[in-house]
Amino acid sequence: MADSKILIKRNTSNNNAPAENSLSVGELAVNLQTGVLYAGKGVSGTTGTTSIALGGQDATDAVKGIASFDNTNFTVTNGNVALGNGSGNVEVSGTLGVTGNATLRGNADVVGNLAVTGDTTLRGAANVHGNAEITGTLGVTGNANLRGNLTVGGDLTVSGTTTTVNSSTVTIDDSQLKLADGNTSSDAVDIGVYGEYSDGADVMFTGFFRDASDGDFNFYKGLKGPTYEPGTTVDTATAASTTGYELATVNAIIDGGSYS
Repeated sequence: MADSKILIKRNTSNNNAPAENSLSVGELAVNLQTGVLYAGKGVSGTTGTTSIALGGQDATDAVKGIASFDNTNFTVTNGNVALGNGSGNVEVSGTLGVTGNATLRGNADVVGNLAVTGDTTLRGAANVHGNAEITGTLGVTGNANLRGNLTVGGDLTVSGTTTTVNSSTVTIDDSQLKLADGNTSSDAVDIGVYGEYSDGADVMFTGFFRDASDGDFNFYKGLKGPTYEPGTTVDTATAASTTGYELATVNAIIDGGSYS
């Protein structure tokens, strides 16, 4: 078979004119200053910058070694990508685009945008400073911190116990809001909405609710915070002189029916 032998061509120590750049296919050379072993990979009978560094130095266009990416974008067009396969962290300063699946076993810090067409599994913490667009499934074992915009084209399910939205404007297309989901076995919770305000000295709560004890709707004000902030119920059992609870005035036009 042609070119099946391996020829040890020379040892070199001259970095100004590295002989490893002149290796032909099947030739080996060692740079004595760096300790790097080079193997020629050019077409038989040709030389030039066709060598492969087998270890010990950073990868370049001419040699393979330790890989680093200084370009703005890093794109994987197909297949699976495993980053941080161990306990290391993954930091991307540009745009990370993955067409296959992406598995990040360390922490992910994306300064640019994150675009994944396949599934994404994050076993560490994720920090995305740009926009995040994931077409497949996103699984995060650690914490996810998105400093840019997050667009969810499908359904969003939150299985935790507390959902906090620090937004000045919340827009909801639904005309009906469902509260007290699961309150079916017993009528044990007060159903309503409340907000906070200041009377000039203390934080107060005001709102309205359906009282589980009698089924009546109540509009109230003056409930003292933070001790008596409403939870699953509004405290109407403790003396009003303690809680500050009092019924609020409601301005309305009642057309027909009976009331008391």
